[in-house]
Amino acid sequence: MEDDPVVRRALVILAKVGIPVLAVSSCFQANKSQQKEPADLIISDLQLPDGNGMDLLRQFKKTNPTVEVIIITGSAHRVGGRAMKSARRTISSSRYRQPA
Repeated sequence: MEDDPVVRRALVILAKVGIPVLAVSSCFQANKSQQKEPADLIISDLQLPDGNGMDLLRQFKKTNPTVEVIIITGSAHRVGGRAMKSARRTISSSRYRQPA
């Protein structure tokens, strides 16, 4: 379940143009889905009911270094630079390469 109407509209648009979309509402569901069928792209809120998007980023990059992860949040002022620094460390420590 997504509480942001803009994100909900974006998911609907992706589905309408034929991009498979699977929406989950918790870290538990995301992990379960990723184990069943790994995604190419994960869009996650930073704050989730049972964890956070940064934890998911680290987990998914360990098991699938090529997965692209986008972390979004409506509360950036509260997380400051810590989350960004953590994301940079996670991405640079994985086998991620910038596109040419």
